[in-house]
Amino acid sequence: MKARGGPGRGQGRTPAGTPRGRKPGVAVGAYKDETQKAQPVTFRLYEADLAGLEALVGQGYAKDRTAAIRRAIAEALGQAHAERG
Repeated sequence: MKARGGPGRGQGRTPAGTPRGRKPGVAVGAYKDETQKAQPVTFRLYEADLAGLEALVGQGYAKDRTAAIRRAIAEALGQAHAERG
């Protein structure tokens, strides 16, 4: 039964001003599998990850945090691809 004035079954409400659909995040184009179109993959970076990336930068593995993040994402995608394949 629908609450008076509320959305019907299966509707759900989004807070005002937020878009429906895909959640925001860092979208990186990656193939789900070869038959489908490229799907954006969302990576969430947490404080611990950032600390680790800062350490990599400090040790000279990457010039800046962006490069370290890119490398980490590329490695993660490579591992995921290898595990699947």
